[in-house]
Amino acid sequence: MASPSERLGNALTKRYRRMRGDNASLADALLSRMQQADPALKAFFWINFIVPAAYRFYISKLGLWSQSAVIAPFRQGLENGTYTWADIYADPDRAFMLNWFPLEVMLASFLVLQVLNVRCMKRFSERRRLFQLVLASNFLALPIGSIGILPVLPRLPFDLATYAFHLLLL
Repeated sequence: MASPSERLGNALTKRYRRMRGDNASLADALLSRMQQADPALKAFFWINFIVPAAYRFYISKLGLWSQSAVIAPFRQGLENGTYTWADIYADPDRAFMLNWFPLEVMLASFLVLQVLNVRCMKRFSERRRLFQLVLASNFLALPIGSIGILPVLPRLPFDLATYAFHLLLL
């Protein structure tokens, strides 16, 4: 007996073949559909969804790893009171790695994303307004700690409410 997922896959394949009128596999049909998609929309998806996701899951970790490497030798001393944060920040190199390096990584990634949007805006003139809108709205994502606004949109109202709540507590 076939599993429910196999039955669903077979039903979708049969329906698609009937609709299309030939015996092409479902994977081939999907690949042909993807190849027919507008190149501007494919570039839009890759630049404004995949690049921010790669930043979030891989590139932003560089800043966290550098901060962990700076704090690691002092962790035991911080816990037992031998060192204070002032001792760690006394060295300018350590202070830079703790404060400014993660910001530098984020701004460099943001610059790459914006350059890609500008290049696509020039290349795909029929979709210029779409790229202009995202180019301008990406600046709203910087205070939240992201480089692109589209992946942040679902959580944006909650972040803004949290910031407003914290401002009220000040």
